[in-house]
Amino acid sequence: MTKLNGMAVALIASGIFLANYGISPVSCRAQAAPEDPAPANEESFKADCPSECGPWPERLGLSDEQMEKLITLKSDYEIKFAEKKAQLKADMKQMMLLMTADKVDKDAVLSLNEKMNSLKAELSTARINKMLDGMAVMSTKQKEQIHRHLLVHVLSHHSMPDSMQHHTFIGHHHS
Repeated sequence: MTKLNGMAVALIASGIFLANYGISPVSCRAQAAPEDPAPANEESFKADCPSECGPWPERLGLSDEQMEKLITLKSDYEIKFAEKKAQLKADMKQMMLLMTADKVDKDAVLSLNEKMNSLKAELSTARINKMLDGMAVMSTKQKEQIHRHLLVHVLSHHSMPDSMQHHTFIGHHHS
């Protein structure tokens, strides 16, 4: 994976977290010092979290109407795709059984893999659509705050690809 791809993956992962309307203190982690190890649990993390951190609805100044829309989007997604997620989980278990059988049926494994890939693609597209719908609920200022958080998150030590963790992002050049 290239450095740029690693940063893109971190950005996408952060976007998925935010767009899934996480309210956890984990959103503060990007503001911790890069040398700080990750906390052992959520409670210890809360103690280390700077005072400007807080639940995303509060940090973004979401109105009750915005929060209700986001909750509805999330609930609708979960209800609509619960069966497909359960099917994917069952297919994964079936895949393990097929692959560990005394006599492996290669055609059955490949067919199930194709089915699982289709389900994953459908779920991924639905998740992206939910994220886009969630961002449509945000004001311009709120989108700017999320964008800023994502930039800080990508540049923070814990989200850097392994190949970049011992380098400063700016000012470190090899001769």
